[in-house]
Amino acid sequence: MKTLRKKTGARKKKLDQPDEFLSITQRVLGYAKENPKQMYGGLAVVGVVVVLTILVSMLMKDRLVKAEVAEAAAMKYYDVSGPVPDGKSMTDEERYKKAKELFGDLSKGGPVALNAAYYKANADMELGDTDAAIAGYKEVLGKAGSDPVMKALANSRLASAYLAKGDRDMATAIYQGILKSPDDYMKDTAHYRLAKQYDEAGKKDEALKEYQAIEKDFPKSPYNGEAKQKVAEFTGKPLAQPMMPGAPGAPGQQMVVTPGGPPQTGGAAPSGQPVTMKVVPAAPVPQKK
Repeated sequence: MKTLRKKTGARKKKLDQPDEFLSITQRVLGYAKENPKQMYGGLAVVGVVVVLTILVSMLMKDRLVKAEVAEAAAMKYYDVSGPVPDGKSMTDEERYKKAKELFGDLSKGGPVALNAAYYKANADMELGDTDAAIAGYKEVLGKAGSDPVMKALANSRLASAYLAKGDRDMATAIYQGILKSPDDYMKDTAHYRLAKQYDEAGKKDEALKEYQAIEKDFPKSPYNGEAKQKVAEFTGKPLAQPMMPGAPGAPGQQMVVTPGGPPQTGGAAPSGQPVTMKVVPAAPVPQKK
């Protein structure tokens, strides 16, 4: 016996309801016929809004481009490793002062204000004005919002500024705050700076923990090599020296020294004869099955 399905109210409503798009279109056309003035006025307003939106977008883009050009010009003075703009004769101090001036103007507002404030504080630091640098980094932190990179950079430089003033406790607190942050930026630097502080203070156990953290958690960090050396030094364990494949003495190679002739094993070179060194493949090592 065939079972009959009862149509639901929702299904029936869907079948009986006119197409929604056509219904809205008909209502709009009907309103336009009955109220032509209001309709044309509304379209004019929409047109003005569209034009204004386009103009504002163009102005903002133009403003961003000009700000980035000005920032790049300031950076040329700040980067003392590069040539002086326009071939001028300037000392590093004069360049930092000029960069500070330019970044200071840009930091007052605009699309690059945050970056400019950070580099202005850096310039203060380079000029030895640690109080101004500290104030500048705090200003950056106040404006950084949810920007994790800028917060980490400003905090790291702020700690360095406190160290320059001799305030190790404040610097330590800032570095520890970076390590507790949910973001992953500048943590290897924080470990390294803490390790240095502890090491200089004679706190070898605390320093060792920081170096071990770099060795374990940050293998690609520029501080990793030094951290490994320090761990080996503190623990008394030999430092493993990885060797490039194919290098003399590397796994799979053996060194053969011969007095000018073909490679041979054993023996010393007779006095006065040239010695040649050649790397040859080592004999295969039997593997257990």
